[in-house]
Amino acid sequence: MPSSVTEAVPSRPRLRYALLAHPSVQAVRVLGKLALAWLLARGDHGEIRFGEAMMAGLVAYAVSHVAAFGFDDATIYAPRLSSGVWKRMRQWHLWLGLGAGAVLALGGGLLHALDPAGPGLPSLGLLIAGLAPMVVIANMAVLPTALLVRLRSYKRVFLIDVLSVAALTITMVGAAAAGLGAWSVVLGLTANAIVACLVATWSAQPMGLPDLAPDDERAQAELVDAAVGVRWPETRRYGRHMTGAAVFGFVGERADAFAVRVGLGAASFGLYELAHGLSSHVVGYAANLAERLLFPSLAQRGRSATAEPGPAFGEALRVWLAYLLPGHIVLAAVAAPLIVLIVPADYRSAGPVLAWLALAAGMRCGELISQAGLKAAGRSQLVPRLALVRLVLLMGALTWAVPRGVEAAAAAVCIARASGALVLMLPAITAFTPEAVATGGALRSGALTLGLWTPLFLGLVAWAPFAALAPLPGLVLVGGSGLLAWIVVRVLVDRATVAREWAFLSNRVRADGGAS
Repeated sequence: MPSSVTEAVPSRPRLRYALLAHPSVQAVRVLGKLALAWLLARGDHGEIRFGEAMMAGLVAYAVSHVAAFGFDDATIYAPRLSSGVWKRMRQWHLWLGLGAGAVLALGGGLLHALDPAGPGLPSLGLLIAGLAPMVVIANMAVLPTALLVRLRSYKRVFLIDVLSVAALTITMVGAAAAGLGAWSVVLGLTANAIVACLVATWSAQPMGLPDLAPDDERAQAELVDAAVGVRWPETRRYGRHMTGAAVFGFVGERADAFAVRVGLGAASFGLYELAHGLSSHVVGYAANLAERLLFPSLAQRGRSATAEPGPAFGEALRVWLAYLLPGHIVLAAVAAPLIVLIVPADYRSAGPVLAWLALAAGMRCGELISQAGLKAAGRSQLVPRLALVRLVLLMGALTWAVPRGVEAAAAAVCIARASGALVLMLPAITAFTPEAVATGGALRSGALTLGLWTPLFLGLVAWAPFAALAPLPGLVLVGGSGLLAWIVVRVLVDRATVAREWAFLSNRVRADGGAS
């Protein structure tokens, strides 16, 4: 790897890759998951097989957070990235990945011995053990990808995402069509990891990265590496804080899934997980942008002597309040007809669950934005502590709700997410300065839009007889009412921002037309 890497400011074409990569990838993932649900529904207990496959993937995903050890965040945040620190991170990462794979294999084997599956059903323990190689391979792609994010090489990151999700979907759907059942998910995730590792490693080679001029490289390397003894403990400490935040954050994000699986069984978990997958499309996009665009951008502004990160963070909160929350409220309103239209009959009772989880997903977007702000502000110790607070809130709500059924569990998650968003947002605003975050009125604009639009839309839905309509007309009319009400409110109360956004889009269209 290079001795030192330079900062890069993303151009508009590169930003386009950052903005479009995850929606494209996530759309393929959602379609692949729906295809898997339909294929597994051809036999008996399709929702159980679907649920066990999803649970195995969740366990592997949780272990991968520990294996990463927060070094991906440290790579993005570090004020200067030297060859010595990079080499040590790679060595630690390799051994952590191997250890995580061994733990997963042993744990899965032990679970299978203690709780073997019934006749004709997949063994959760064997599925988990089968994902051990995937965790090791996927961990090898984490640091090269993080380096590309630091350098804002979004086109290369887009290539990693597209090729890996193509491998996942083709392998998983093909294996399911061939009758491999839940094991199709194991094969798909392993193919995804192999492709991501190969493409990320190739993309992050020295000749593909911005570097110092050859005559300056040696002097710069000596200057930077002389401080490795000081900087490596700092990097390790930051990574440890981010690992705690990632583990608590993941458990806080998916403790609901584990609680439903343990408390209500595999069939209820299959319904719950399908609804979660449909509701979390925008959450995945928000997480992707928060980690790959917002976090590095705020961190770079924080390192700059002239740029102030507060206004940019306030703008991100405005997008959450004015765009993401209304979108999820509309999704909750159309949950019942949407479920009827797109999933097999075995999953039709997931409509109310999807409604609650859609609202929870909107709140989760606010958590992600606020967490990115805290990490960029250098409050690494505060992030895991607040993640623990959110976990306690969620577990308390689930303890009451799970015995009352899957819909009550989804409602409890929604309430816990709303509390968690508030717990994170207030410290994130004060981590910069409240005055800087409020500069330009972005935060006020978003809050005003949400506060006026929500009662207007809910009033329309409650007054109009949409429930008596067939699923497709009801879906179109409810969604159209939400969009129309949103446009009216924004034009009335936030005309200046609407004009600025319209001018930006018009300029982009003209620029793209001229370029073509």
